[in-house]
Parts: sequence; structure tokens; C-alpha cells
Amino acid sequence: MTDILICSRDAMDYVEQIELAKITNLSLQICPKDPNLITNGHRVNIILGEPELCIAALPYCPNVQWVQSTWAGIKPFIDKAPQTFELTGIKNVFGFADARICI
Repeated sequence: MTDILICSRDAMDYVEQIELAKITNLSLQICPKDPNLITNGHRVNIILGEPELCIAALPYCPNVQWVQSTWAGIKPFIDKAPQTFELTGIKNVFGFADARICI
């Protein structure tokens, strides 16, 4: 079973998209506003979300293997989080990857 903790103000949008993929053996949990209230944090393998919210959740998820930032930049993680997991950001999804100006 893969347990994903979603730490984002847009968490329900992510849940909807992930559920549409119909991936088996996947458990989704939305991070509460108070990360201290995370249930089964020891089971979380993946954290998906905004850097500051993910960083706040990390102490409650000791077995996380991968953090997927929903931001392109990952500097907040480098400055504040221990590097005991794979860390990825997103690129080329904000705006045009191949913008052309037509006059």
C-alpha cells in the first residue's frame, strides 16, 4: 500500500485527479491544518504539496520516501528540511513551454 499525504490548499482538486487515475493500493490523506493531527503518519510514503505545508508535516511522517512539491522551486526544502527523501518539483506547467509572439 502506498500512503500519500496531500499538503495543499487545493488538496481536494488533487484527490479528485488522483482518484480519476484509479490507481490500486493507494491511500490518500489530506493534511490537517495542525500537522500534529496527522493520522498514521508513520505509514506515509509520499507527501505532495506546497513546500511550507510539506515541511511542517515532515516531522510527523518519519518514513516518507518522496516529497513532490507543487511548486517549481524547492529552495524552502533545502533551507529547512532534512534530506532523507527524494525531492522533486514541477517544471513547465505554469504558462507556455514554447511561447511564440505573433504580430
